[in-house]
Amino acid sequence: MNKYAKYAREARENGKGEEAFAMITPKAEAGDQDAMEMLCDTYYYGNWGVRDYDKSLYWGEKAVAAGSVRAKEILGIQYLNGYGVAADPDKAVHLLREAIEGGCMKAGRYVGLYWLQGLGGTVNETEAVTWFRLAAERGDVTSQYHLGECYENGTGCEKDLDEAIRWYRLAARRKDHIGQPAIDALTRLGVACG
Repeated sequence: MNKYAKYAREARENGKGEEAFAMITPKAEAGDQDAMEMLCDTYYYGNWGVRDYDKSLYWGEKAVAAGSVRAKEILGIQYLNGYGVAADPDKAVHLLREAIEGGCMKAGRYVGLYWLQGLGGTVNETEAVTWFRLAAERGDVTSQYHLGECYENGTGCEKDLDEAIRWYRLAARRKDHIGQPAIDALTRLGVACG
């Protein structure tokens, strides 16, 4: 857990982004890995009211060089989608796999999408299911939903509605905008969430 996570959340919730940048940036410039990672994350997601993919990339590269697993995930997403950089799916997958090896929960989702959507030029639905399962088993709600979809439709695996429902129910426990697609899928299938 990043030592600035609580501070960053409070700054976002209280509209104190400028103060947060003023406090975190000098620490990042001094080589603090958590501060560099926080700036990478914050500029990528726009958490303090400023979305800047170039700055996310800048701080992400510094954080990766300092050993940040989270920054590898964010840079992987940037390279996968071409946010602030030329899209480079192969570099993206390399970074995302390193993030997975470092224990990152969500990175497998993006490798799954890489294979499902053929972002490297080849669609491999079976490989997509493998990566969605890895992230889903680590608790990534979006991967749980994608895995449910794969089982429901027989994409990359045998069609199995019981297994689809199991994964949809896990994702639906979130009960917010992230879990909503799974709730909608269960409703469409005529199945209770719990």
